[in-house]
Amino acid sequence: MKNLNTNKRLIVPLKEAAEMLSMCRQTLMQHVMQGKLPCVRLAKNAVYFRPNDLETFIENHLMEYNPTTIPKVHEVQ
Repeated sequence: MKNLNTNKRLIVPLKEAAEMLSMCRQTLMQHVMQGKLPCVRLAKNAVYFRPNDLETFIENHLMEYNPTTIPKVHEVQ
């Protein structure tokens, strides 16, 4: 996977990480609270993410569409 544009920084802030993943900050924090994505907390309201963790999160959520059956014409709306 291509490296996320982080300019070799060790961590990126919550707002920027959410933008990079095209999701809202609340959704990103839900993934953190569910244990799906690690974060770095440097203060109570300072949440950061390592770029490698963001890349791993993306890799873990890749899906390929592979239909097992082709729908019949009358099933398609």
